[in-house]
Amino acid sequence: MLLPAHAPSQPLFSDKSLRVSYDDLFLDFTVSNPATSLCQGDSNIGKLPVLVTNSKTGIQYHFADSVAASTLSIYGPGASSVYQICDFSRFPGIGVNNNCLLNSTIFNPHSYYAMWHTDGFQTIILPGAVIPGAQPVAVPPIIGGNSGPLTFWVDLNALGQSPQTSSMDAILRSVEAYIHRMLIDNLTAIATYTFIQDPGNVNLMVVNKNGKTTGRLPDGRVTIDIPGSFYFPSDINPGVILTNGANHGVFQILLHGKSTGSYSLAVFTTYPNGPIPLDTFGGVIEQNLMLGYRVAIDSTSAQQITVPTSVTVGDLNGDGVVDCKDVAVIKSVLGMRTGQVGFNAWADMNSDGIVDIRDLALVSQHLPTGTRCQ
Repeated sequence: MLLPAHAPSQPLFSDKSLRVSYDDLFLDFTVSNPATSLCQGDSNIGKLPVLVTNSKTGIQYHFADSVAASTLSIYGPGASSVYQICDFSRFPGIGVNNNCLLNSTIFNPHSYYAMWHTDGFQTIILPGAVIPGAQPVAVPPIIGGNSGPLTFWVDLNALGQSPQTSSMDAILRSVEAYIHRMLIDNLTAIATYTFIQDPGNVNLMVVNKNGKTTGRLPDGRVTIDIPGSFYFPSDINPGVILTNGANHGVFQILLHGKSTGSYSLAVFTTYPNGPIPLDTFGGVIEQNLMLGYRVAIDSTSAQQITVPTSVTVGDLNGDGVVDCKDVAVIKSVLGMRTGQVGFNAWADMNSDGIVDIRDLALVSQHLPTGTRCQ
């Protein structure tokens, strides 16, 4: 069956230009008659294309697939008892976004019910080579985070469906299409995404604690090296997306002025059953000047804190100091060249296409006097 393309009814981050939507999803089901329910349909592993679009320019990229298999089980009146009503609230501890009833405000013991279940949506980031200007490296897709098990119930009678009058094929098509739209419309209450955008005249780059980067380096090279990340290239609105599971920890955001002018940085993270933290900063950046921000994202407590930070030459992992951890970033890729899987362009400090002793020397000269690294 075909589940048509759909955009969230409430676009993510409506005050910014990047929008997430979803393309067509094709699914096949195998129908059986288990002892535990009236009928059951088990899907193949489906790949739901995740798209990001710049609403100002119309440029769109297929940057990830949300991969999952699902099971739809049909229960007769009185055979199930769903007391939780789905409430995709923005308030922590109030909303219910799992094992709940989607399309009713009360459980009806006289209705037929469908239980939809998946062991989880796995986010797979597509290879960076699909992005214009990215390093032409033949790399496999990157496995991102997993949503974890999800279960939703649907009142079939409320959808105008019933095993008494409808075929299993008709029920599958109706319920799957309904759940498809509902999950997308309530994406921010189910999945965790971090968007880092700058509608300004800058090169934008994000650095993780291991010295991996995603974005555009000051010399113009594009990297997508942070697992579970994506870079949206744009001359006026570059963005970095950190997906489910990849957006936990401390990251450094680096802005490099392409010319003197204004910048407007926005960092926002979606959390299940919580408000969307939004940190914004703006000002004027001079040509070739580098500005830094540090964002701490805690996906367990639904917190995000972004603060300005200094930019230190040789600080490859963005923790604010030059020490043996930065030397370790160089040593971990020593001898690697542009085009090799695992090459770290950020560690190639002199931009000559190879990480070697010269890059190691550039970091070492900024170490505190007397520091020795193994």
